[in-house]
Amino acid sequence: MLGTYALVQHSAFGWNEDPQFKAGLQSAAVTAAQARKVKAAGGVIGTYREVEDLAMALMYPDDVEGLIPGFRGTFGTLEIDGLPIAIPVRVIVA
Repeated sequence: MLGTYALVQHSAFGWNEDPQFKAGLQSAAVTAAQARKVKAAGGVIGTYREVEDLAMALMYPDDVEGLIPGFRGTFGTLEIDGLPIAIPVRVIVA
C-alpha cells in the first residue's frame, strides 16, 4: 500500500463505541494537506507499514497483557474520517 497514513483511534471505538477499543489504534490514509495538519497537531504520519508497526508497539507495550489495547497517549480534536488522531507520549532521550 503506497501513500501516507496517520495514526488514529480504532474505528471499533470511534464508529461502534466498543469500549474494549477505546485505547486502540489504526492507520488511516491521508492527503498531503491532511498530513501537514496531523503533524502540526502532534500526530504521527508515515507509510502504511510504519504506522501499523507503531500502532502495535503503542497498543501493546511490554506491560500490557492480553488482546485489549493499551495506548497511553491522547487523542486530538483533529479527525480523519471521523476518527480522532492519536498523539503519542513523546520521550526525550538525552
